[in-house]
Amino acid sequence: MALSRGWLLLMLLASCCCCPSMSQVLPGCIDPPADGAIAQVVVDALEAMRPYFLTGIPSLGVPLLDPMGPLPSIAFNVDTEALVLAGTVNETVVRNLAQFIICQVNVSVGLKPKFYVEFRLENFHVDGLYDVDGLAVSLFPIFGNGNYTLDTYQSGFSGSATVNYNVLQDRLSISDLVLDVFFEDIELVLECILGCGQMADFMNGFLSEIVSGIPEQEMLRDMGNANAYMDMVMANTAQLILDTGMEPLQLPNSHLDLGSDNSADLWNGTLAGLSTVRRSGTATVDTVVDWLFLYANVAVGPLEAHYQGTVTDSDGTSDFFEAWLSLDVADVYITARADLHSLIFDLDQFVISELGPVGVDIQGLGVLGWLTSSLTEVLTNHFLDDIQSALSEQLASAIQTVLNENPWPANAAENLKL
Repeated sequence: MALSRGWLLLMLLASCCCCPSMSQVLPGCIDPPADGAIAQVVVDALEAMRPYFLTGIPSLGVPLLDPMGPLPSIAFNVDTEALVLAGTVNETVVRNLAQFIICQVNVSVGLKPKFYVEFRLENFHVDGLYDVDGLAVSLFPIFGNGNYTLDTYQSGFSGSATVNYNVLQDRLSISDLVLDVFFEDIELVLECILGCGQMADFMNGFLSEIVSGIPEQEMLRDMGNANAYMDMVMANTAQLILDTGMEPLQLPNSHLDLGSDNSADLWNGTLAGLSTVRRSGTATVDTVVDWLFLYANVAVGPLEAHYQGTVTDSDGTSDFFEAWLSLDVADVYITARADLHSLIFDLDQFVISELGPVGVDIQGLGVLGWLTSSLTEVLTNHFLDDIQSALSEQLASAIQTVLNENPWPANAAENLKL
């Protein structure tokens, strides 16, 4: 999920998840936190890092992380029905990070390894200087500057994802990423709010109530924006594929080696189905410094190819054939980034994470029917190569064209800016 950067301080809890466990077992946690040998290695490594949160590693130039700060000045802009607030925080220090509790580390190994992690912190504390101006419930002015503290209690962070390994490209990728930051209570204190008058205590209590619901609202809004944006990009990409004559896509002629001096030649190949491209999971947009990052899972399929060709054996005998091959679905993981000025996303990763089962139907072979098995195997691999080429070249290019023509909405970008 993507949070607005006005809530960067809360997300620090998530970004510092590499921390050791404590002996206390909280409700919902497990003891020991690791669910197996691989997870235990992760837990042990995190445990070993605990002292460095408090001391840093001076020889490597790594600063201490508890306390962390003072952080650079952070500007923020909150715009909800209950609260409109703009301002800055300075001299911010984050405390208690070394007191994280490792709640769970689960690692499952299989065709698609998955992991789930959860960390807890009884009190996440931030303090520094603030300067704000705004309105509460469109009526009450909010203004002031001075010291501030932000405390969340019974806080936590969880994350899960699927790890994909592409054998053909020898690349690892993460998909189906889900992040969640949670807390039971939040307390925000702005000293001298409203000019240090009698309304200060009331306003601080009022603000604590309001801000407790903002992170979830921001998550849902940003996730909704990302999903709607990707749906629009996919719909426009599908239309572009139709408009530019890529449905079906013409495939190049090819010569295939069947072994033992037997071969096949292909022509008039076509691939249909690229226009079925669609979002296949939750899309998210996050922001780091002056960059937006888009993460999305995309599916294409069913895909169908048709080939005409001849098979020639070692004696020079030839036979004509036609072949129809099909693939249920191809899964693709996409990441893209845009600067906050142009808001135009450029593809960073386009990873084909999975290709579904292949169906093959070959007709027409006569006296060379004994080569059907070899032709089926080689043609299947060639079909998969054609699909990967079509996805990584034509489809990726079409998506990039649509991204170029449809920048991330400026109003949505404002929600993510500091």
